[in-house]
Amino acid sequence: MNIYIILLIVLILLYILKKSVTDNFTTNTNKIAFLFITYENHSKYNLIEKYFENIDKSKYTIYSHAKNSKNVTNPLIKNNLIKKYIDSKWGRFSIYEIMYELLRQAYKDPLNKYFLFISDSTIPIKSFNNLYTYLMNNNKSFIESMNIPKHQTNLLFKLQEKSDILKKASQWVCLNRKHTKILLDSYKKAFELFQTEFKTLPSIKFNITIPDEFVIPTILNLTLENYNDEIIDKNLTIVKWKNCNINNIEPIIKKSSPCEYLEITDSELNTLINGHHFFIRKINKKCILNENILINLFDK
Repeated sequence: MNIYIILLIVLILLYILKKSVTDNFTTNTNKIAFLFITYENHSKYNLIEKYFENIDKSKYTIYSHAKNSKNVTNPLIKNNLIKKYIDSKWGRFSIYEIMYELLRQAYKDPLNKYFLFISDSTIPIKSFNNLYTYLMNNNKSFIESMNIPKHQTNLLFKLQEKSDILKKASQWVCLNRKHTKILLDSYKKAFELFQTEFKTLPSIKFNITIPDEFVIPTILNLTLENYNDEIIDKNLTIVKWKNCNINNIEPIIKKSSPCEYLEITDSELNTLINGHHFFIRKINKKCILNENILINLFDK
């Protein structure tokens, strides 16, 4: 065989090998799974669209569930709706069922390292790149604990009467892969504790609402050897229940629980951007804010 032909074949094989290694490196990038739970469309969809606009798609995935899915027109939400629809009611176990199903679908992708829940009134206040760098240099989950009201401290059902087992947290958590696997493997236990038992126990004595705020921290607390060593007690999303003003200058909110924002000034927006969180909710559809400040930020 002509020496030049052999050399050509070798060069072609080297090119194919190099491309294969490069492609493999590219596709093996760790990703953030964004798990959208919405009623219909997002309140500020333009910001969500701009947030992902120039981002390498190998760094993230999107999964969504909408209560009224037929009315969804936002492409990023509509095109990523999971197949299984769950009829949900506020303050019921069905909300956790949605969370579970989103986690189950997202976990199928072995490159999803973090799983972040996003509502239809949540907007980003930092760039994707900022979030990505922060999470990829971390290995813990972010679950912000909440005080358990006195009437709910009686919920020591089937938990060996240990008051420190029951935990409550905001549902807008960010979970690592290990903790997601624990939750997926513990669905039966969660159902028994937070659905079956509540149906059979006297409603006056065992009155619980919003089980989605109990399931994740309680199941992890039951499973992990040392909960506090593996969980960072904060969320990546600001959810204010009181003291709603952002910088204590102007009252710019609609009084509700949690706080719902109808206006955010430039000064307040900059306060949020310079803070330690990456998102904020609840942003009303009619909320007045300078979106260009955030859009310019997203490119960084």
